[in-house]
Amino acid sequence: MLKLRILTALVLLPLALAGIFLLSDTGFEIAIGCILMLAAWEWGTLMGGLKRRLRTIYGAASVAIVAAVLASSLAGNHWHGVDLADWFVIALWLAMAWWTIALILVLVYPSAQPMWRSWPAKAVIGWLTLIPWGLAMIALRSIPSEQSYTGIALLLMALLLVWAADTGGYIFGRAFGKNKLLPRVSPGKTVEGLLGGLLLATLIVLGGLWYFPAASENLGVYLAFCYLSVIAGVLGDLVESMLKRDAGIKDSGNILPGHGGILDRVDSLTAAIPVFTLGAIYWAV
Repeated sequence: MLKLRILTALVLLPLALAGIFLLSDTGFEIAIGCILMLAAWEWGTLMGGLKRRLRTIYGAASVAIVAAVLASSLAGNHWHGVDLADWFVIALWLAMAWWTIALILVLVYPSAQPMWRSWPAKAVIGWLTLIPWGLAMIALRSIPSEQSYTGIALLLMALLLVWAADTGGYIFGRAFGKNKLLPRVSPGKTVEGLLGGLLLATLIVLGGLWYFPAASENLGVYLAFCYLSVIAGVLGDLVESMLKRDAGIKDSGNILPGHGGILDRVDSLTAAIPVFTLGAIYWAV
């Protein structure tokens, strides 16, 4: 299984980097839309195994909402200069509110389970999870290249933060993990793994200080949102684990050999990217 995971990762990583660096803005938006569609389709398994027709409708509606918000909020000048009345920023703040609630649900699991077990509740949770992520991925990359930094660099840094935290968590958890983090939600995660992930992510944080001049000018906001993004990534993983445990499934799908589904690969990003993007609005613009 480990060899299969590594082989799949070796294929996915170049594809992800090619999409970030080589696609046009429109091409990248289409790519995110396709990933969002697949992730929303897989979310149907978390809602009690919806029929194919309903899962297709749910996925199409998710993409349509993202397209509508982009059309109303990002046309012309992307998200530079937007105020808090803008739909895009509202979506990010809704995501922050949702992940705050999600943290409470994870900490008290399974006590609050009856509050969110119905499929309509899980459908809303899916939209609060996936739609801000799709918007944030597109908006973060769309920062014009004439800035002292580029959207591609910011997006790459956000991804590296999450990947570093995941890698550090896996390595340190395997080597030193003894104290379970939240065994009722995810028995495999440990406190040592969390600390190891934060340690490795710190290297990316320090690299950002060197690359982004605005980071040093707004150091407190920069550090807060970088580390909040890392913690949010862990939370995103835990929330999906909680929902899968409730649904009685191990993986959200089987499209990625050794990894499960698309949702299993982007669960950390769904929380981390909106948090990072919201932070970037305040320290990088």
